[in-house]
Amino acid sequence: MYSLKNGIKVRGNYVIPPYYTEKDFAALRKFAGESTVALAGYTILTPMPGTQFYYDQFNAIIDHGLSKYNFFNCVMKTTLPLDKYYKEVSDLWLVRKGSETI
Repeated sequence: MYSLKNGIKVRGNYVIPPYYTEKDFAALRKFAGESTVALAGYTILTPMPGTQFYYDQFNAIIDHGLSKYNFFNCVMKTTLPLDKYYKEVSDLWLVRKGSETI
């Protein structure tokens, strides 16, 4: 990879949709763990108020409290129970690649 040969660190950002299942989370953990990114971040798919996506997803939104619209809280109904979904999201941050936490 060109960036690795030239000392450039690549950051990978992954957006987690509310419909993810345990199988999807396992696949993402595997993918992230095998990738060559130096740093990774994980955020929850959030339909931001005022966007077309927000209007498209309006009926799927279960929490309209604006303080939750921060990409780390899920405001839409999840396939998994919400506590399990959050556990899966938090576990993504523990994926390691070499000696760096990604």
